[in-house]
Amino acid sequence: PAVTVDLTGKTVVVVRANIGLWFEASKHIAGMDPERLILACRNEEKGKEAITGLANFGSVMAFTDKCARELDRLEILIGNAGMSPFGRYGVVEDWETFLHTNNFGPGLLAIHLFLKMIEAARMIHLRIVVAASDVHYWTTFEDELVELPNIHAKLLSKEYCTPEIMKRRYFDSKLLNMLFAWAFQQRLPPPTIAVNSVNPGFCISNLPSSLHEVYQEADAKQEDELMEMGSRQRVFSAVGGRTTRTSFEERAYRSRRSLRNAIL
Repeated sequence: PAVTVDLTGKTVVVVRANIGLWFEASKHIAGMDPERLILACRNEEKGKEAITGLANFGSVMAFTDKCARELDRLEILIGNAGMSPFGRYGVVEDWETFLHTNNFGPGLLAIHLFLKMIEAARMIHLRIVVAASDVHYWTTFEDELVELPNIHAKLLSKEYCTPEIMKRRYFDSKLLNMLFAWAFQQRLPPPTIAVNSVNPGFCISNLPSSLHEVYQEADAKQEDELMEMGSRQRVFSAVGGRTTRTSFEERAYRSRRSLRNAIL
């Protein structure tokens, strides 16, 4: 069953909350009676409380600035999983669209909202949830890429982003998400905020059919789960295990129904 806690007096932000797993997670969170539940979406029709587009740094900064002005505090941030390219290369704001949306936008959002969350650091159980996936095991960065002084410049270059590279970019982005969560946690003064990453499992959702084909090819035995079931993993990473704080919890990786240390 989905974990349930009392969120009275707490403020929760859910990114991309209008669809899929995040919408289902938002419904669970709403049932826990938070003081404020902010749905961060790309347009006002999809979310009246907040508007943010992760492929636009200006939109991200405008949203975080609004949070800084209008929120007394922020206890929980549930991040999004973004988009899937599978062979397509595009550019937005001079950045490759996929990494812009799946990695740099969410990272910028988390870093700037951290400044609001740290104001409540005297409280326990502050959480940032990074959208992850076991597909980070399915990719490897070449040694010459890792050794570059600016790996991001290479990852974003059109010359590097061949159709073959773009087919695995979703997997690359999930590895980058795991590395971000780990590195972000390492830089936070303990015991302030737990940065957790969560893999909900392969869920029946509104992701493009091409994503389903790649998953099925890589793991034909993977069990589909309903969106609501997958959303429970995100909810647990945001509010579960609230009776204690341990070094294990402070950088946990939840994959489906198991919890383990965030070791790649």
